[in-house]
Amino acid sequence: MTMRPGRSLSLVTAIVNVLLSVLSLLLDPNISGTRIKARRGELEQPLEFIRELMNADLKGQKRTQVLESLKVSLTSKPVSWAVEFGEKGLNAILRNLTYCCDNIAERRSTYECVRCLKAFMNNTYGLKKILEHEEALTIMSRTVDPADPPTMLEAVRLLAAICLVPPNGHEKALEGITVCGEIRSQERFLPIISGLSMRDNPAMQVACIQLVNAIVSAPDDLDFRMHLRNEFMRTGLIDLLGWLDQQEDEEVKTHLNIFHGHKEDDQEEFQHRYENIRVEIEYPCLKRLNYCIKTGLDLQKNL
Repeated sequence: MTMRPGRSLSLVTAIVNVLLSVLSLLLDPNISGTRIKARRGELEQPLEFIRELMNADLKGQKRTQVLESLKVSLTSKPVSWAVEFGEKGLNAILRNLTYCCDNIAERRSTYECVRCLKAFMNNTYGLKKILEHEEALTIMSRTVDPADPPTMLEAVRLLAAICLVPPNGHEKALEGITVCGEIRSQERFLPIISGLSMRDNPAMQVACIQLVNAIVSAPDDLDFRMHLRNEFMRTGLIDLLGWLDQQEDEEVKTHLNIFHGHKEDDQEEFQHRYENIRVEIEYPCLKRLNYCIKTGLDLQKNL
């Protein structure tokens, strides 16, 4: 059977169009990227991450990879992505962090969990969810562990920032640190003091003195500030100050100067208060004494 030239040309044209369509699909970055990611098992959507993080079989290197990928997404995606990730996603991170805190073999994943929390709270929505959560800051405080300096450094920086968030950031952070101390049956500020004593880790010293300053200086109440400062001193800060004051690191010096400045201001305020109380107590007595003297003199004149 002989094909007419016109029909042959039409058939060739149709085949070319089909091939071009297939080629365009193959070259489409969205479609090809999706296929590649699906083949690699990469995660894209918030619900995919949540599902993976809640997988009971997730552990080791696989857990670390998922958390690293989540951190990138939380950092690079719009806030709407974090909103969709939401409270369920936050709970999924905290669930993994709780497990990893009790497992030395998962130390790398512990670090990545804290970094995910940092990325999650890097917007108003995420920060609000962290502060509203009943256990988030207690779980985070568990990672303030001198045995794991990289993770502790991240956690200390986060807690210092949270302390300064009104209206209840200080209260929530301090509560988390307190509960964690009770769980460990130790002084609540002891890990922070241990971080300050890391002689070969100036970054940790800076972060810890920043946290000390945030905890001590945030309250409006003078008595509470002095109570917190005295607790730090009793826990071991008093033994470190002389050595810390001799450090050459400029950031350490700066934040130590802030600590000393706040301490002097509070002492001055307390002294003024004491003087006012003394005047209030003594002045009526002086008036009474003056009255008695005057009365005595008047009586003496009349004798």
